[in-house]
Amino acid sequence: MLIYENRVRTEFLRFREYLSNVRKKFHKKKSRPDDLLLDVISIRAHYERLNEMLPDSVKNKCSAGRHISFMEIWLKKNNREACIGDIDDLCERDIAELEDMFNAWCKNPEHYDSELVEAIAELLAHRQLDSAIRKAFVVLKERLCKISGVSRELDGIDLVNKIFGKNSNIGNLGEAERQSMRDLLAGLYGVFRNRFAHRHEEPSWAETDAIISMLNHILQELTRIK
Repeated sequence: MLIYENRVRTEFLRFREYLSNVRKKFHKKKSRPDDLLLDVISIRAHYERLNEMLPDSVKNKCSAGRHISFMEIWLKKNNREACIGDIDDLCERDIAELEDMFNAWCKNPEHYDSELVEAIAELLAHRQLDSAIRKAFVVLKERLCKISGVSRELDGIDLVNKIFGKNSNIGNLGEAERQSMRDLLAGLYGVFRNRFAHRHEEPSWAETDAIISMLNHILQELTRIK
C-alpha cells in the first residue's frame, strides 16, 4: 500500500505543479488561445493518467473533467477570458477535493483489522517498530484462539498445527487451503515472530509495513474462514 499511495501522491504533486504553470499562462493577456488549447489537451491527458491510478470509488469524483471540457470549448472559440474561472477552480478546488477523497480512501477502516489498528497505531506513531510487530503477533494469537476455541497456553507453530493440522475442520476448509494456511502461518511465526520475540532487532519501515500488512490480511482471512 505504501508504494501505491506514494506513487499516486507523486502524481497529484506533478499534476498540481503543471496546473499552476498553465494557470499563469491563462492570466497573461497576451497568451494565445490556440497555445492554451494545447496546454488544456495536456491537462486532460494528465487528469486521465491520474484517474487510471485512482480506486474506482474515487475516480472522476470532482468537477475537473467538466472544467477541462469547458476550457476546450471556449478556447476553440478563441475566448481565453471565459476559461479563467475554470482553470482557477481546477487549481483551487477540484484537485484538492479529489486528493482529499483519495486520502479518505487510504484511511478507510475496511482496509484494516480494527483490533490490529487499536493495538499498534500508537507504537507505529512513536517509531517503536519492533514492539508493533510483537504486538501484532499477540493480536494474531488471540484471534486464532478465539475462532478455534484452542487453549491460550499454546503459541507459535504448536498453535498453528493444532488449528490447521491434518485433523482440522475449522471453517470446512479444503485440504489444499488448510495446508496452505498452516504453512503460511508457520512460516510467519518461524521467520518473523521468533526473530523479534527472542532478540533485540530494529526492523526497517519497509520490513515493518510488509509484516504488518501480511498479518492484517491474515486476520481478515481468519474472519472470513470463521
